[in-house]
Amino acid sequence: MSMMIKSCLKRSLCAEDEAERFIKLLEKHGLPTEVPGYSAEELADAMLSDKKNMGSSITVVAFRSIGDCPLLKLSPDEAAAMLREGI
Repeated sequence: MSMMIKSCLKRSLCAEDEAERFIKLLEKHGLPTEVPGYSAEELADAMLSDKKNMGSSITVVAFRSIGDCPLLKLSPDEAAAMLREGI
Protein backbone atom coordinates (compact mmCIF):
# COMPACT_ATOMS: atom_id res chain seq x y z
CA MET A 1 0.00 0.00 0.00
CA SER A 2 2.66 2.50 0.97
CA MET A 3 4.47 2.02 -2.34
CA MET A 4 1.37 2.97 -4.30
CA ILE A 5 0.69 5.90 -1.97
CA LYS A 6 4.24 7.21 -2.52
CA SER A 7 3.86 6.75 -6.26
CA CYS A 8 0.50 8.56 -6.28
CA LEU A 9 2.09 11.40 -4.34
CA LYS A 10 4.92 11.67 -6.90
CA ARG A 11 2.30 11.71 -9.69
CA SER A 12 0.32 14.44 -7.88
CA LEU A 13 -2.70 12.14 -7.53
CA CYS A 14 -2.90 12.88 -3.79
CA ALA A 15 -1.91 15.61 -1.39
CA GLU A 16 1.20 15.21 0.73
CA ASP A 17 -0.71 15.56 4.00
CA GLU A 18 -3.12 12.77 2.97
CA ALA A 19 -0.23 10.46 2.06
CA GLU A 20 1.58 11.15 5.32
CA ARG A 21 -1.62 10.61 7.31
CA PHE A 22 -2.24 7.22 5.72
CA ILE A 23 1.37 6.04 6.11
CA LYS A 24 1.25 7.04 9.79
CA LEU A 25 -1.93 4.93 10.15
CA LEU A 26 -0.15 1.94 8.58
CA GLU A 27 2.76 2.36 11.02
CA LYS A 28 0.41 2.81 13.99
CA HIS A 29 -1.24 -0.53 13.24
CA GLY A 30 2.04 -2.36 12.64
CA LEU A 31 1.55 -2.70 8.88
CA PRO A 32 4.58 -2.63 6.57
CA THR A 33 5.58 0.59 4.85
CA GLU A 34 8.50 -0.90 2.88
CA VAL A 35 8.91 -3.97 0.67
CA PRO A 36 12.54 -5.00 1.06
CA GLY A 37 14.08 -7.59 -1.21
CA TYR A 38 11.80 -7.23 -4.23
CA SER A 39 12.31 -5.19 -7.37
CA ALA A 40 9.49 -3.29 -9.05
CA GLU A 41 9.63 -5.77 -11.93
CA GLU A 42 9.28 -8.76 -9.58
CA LEU A 43 6.27 -7.15 -7.93
CA ALA A 44 4.72 -6.32 -11.32
CA ASP A 45 5.20 -9.96 -12.38
CA ALA A 46 3.40 -11.07 -9.22
CA MET A 47 0.60 -8.62 -10.01
CA LEU A 48 0.15 -10.27 -13.42
CA SER A 49 -0.94 -13.48 -11.70
CA ASP A 50 -3.41 -11.66 -9.45
CA LYS A 51 -7.15 -12.10 -9.92
CA LYS A 52 -7.51 -8.42 -10.89
CA ASN A 53 -5.29 -8.97 -13.94
CA MET A 54 -7.35 -8.67 -17.11
CA GLY A 55 -5.30 -9.97 -20.04
CA SER A 56 -2.62 -7.45 -20.86
CA SER A 57 -3.61 -4.92 -18.20
CA ILE A 58 -3.29 -4.77 -14.43
CA THR A 59 -5.88 -3.05 -12.27
CA VAL A 60 -4.25 -1.18 -9.40
CA VAL A 61 -5.78 0.78 -6.55
CA ALA A 62 -4.58 4.37 -6.64
CA PHE A 63 -4.72 6.65 -3.61
CA ARG A 64 -6.21 10.15 -3.49
CA SER A 65 -7.31 10.23 0.13
CA ILE A 66 -8.75 7.89 2.72
CA GLY A 67 -11.98 6.62 1.18
CA ASP A 68 -11.10 7.88 -2.31
CA CYS A 69 -9.10 5.16 -4.07
CA PRO A 70 -9.90 4.86 -7.77
CA LEU A 71 -9.01 1.81 -9.84
CA LEU A 72 -6.52 2.33 -12.68
CA LYS A 73 -6.03 -0.10 -15.57
CA LEU A 74 -2.34 -0.11 -16.46
CA SER A 75 -0.03 -2.06 -18.71
CA PRO A 76 2.53 -4.22 -16.88
CA ASP A 77 5.21 -1.65 -17.78
CA GLU A 78 3.12 1.22 -16.38
CA ALA A 79 2.44 -0.75 -13.18
CA ALA A 80 6.16 -1.48 -12.78
CA ALA A 81 6.90 2.23 -13.30
CA MET A 82 4.46 3.16 -10.53
CA LEU A 83 6.02 0.59 -8.24
CA ARG A 84 9.53 1.91 -8.98
CA GLU A 85 8.35 5.41 -8.10
CA GLY A 86 7.05 4.16 -4.77
CA ILE A 87 10.19 2.28 -3.71
